[in-house]
Amino acid sequence: MGYYIWPALLIWAFDRTIRLILLAWNNMIRNSKNIENALVELLSEDTVRLTLRRNISWTPGQHAYVVLPTVSTLPFEAHPFTIASIPNPSGKDGASDVVFIIRGRNGFTRRLQQYASRGNGSSVPALLDGPYGFPPDLRGFSTCVMIAGPCLTSCTFLHSNDLF
Repeated sequence: MGYYIWPALLIWAFDRTIRLILLAWNNMIRNSKNIENALVELLSEDTVRLTLRRNISWTPGQHAYVVLPTVSTLPFEAHPFTIASIPNPSGKDGASDVVFIIRGRNGFTRRLQQYASRGNGSSVPALLDGPYGFPPDLRGFSTCVMIAGPCLTSCTFLHSNDLF
């Protein structure tokens, strides 16, 4: 079994090392020398808006891993969320607000929702890993119907002529 376990562990360790380097690059080297805070706001009873200011570029539909060491049970526990904003660099540093809309369910998202309910508009140390993903290019369509839900595993894009 050692012939299969050791190569797998090496690949896993290589992946973790690269991810740690990218995490440091995106948050500490590229943006500043310290961990930047994120703004946590309670939008409704179970919805949280998390806003980070970062010097990264992304396209709509991409996702990123968010690490909130003070909210997580483990210091580098990362959770993927879809970015809910478009890049709009403002200021001389070229940074944009990366916004996530998060629904508090259970586990990490419930703890984040409880944290936001304690002090609305509070800040929390945050790390961002990403963006990842390649969303489809929708510029070729004049109109689109997008259907999303918790149980759907794919999204269908329809051209307006396909509907009639």
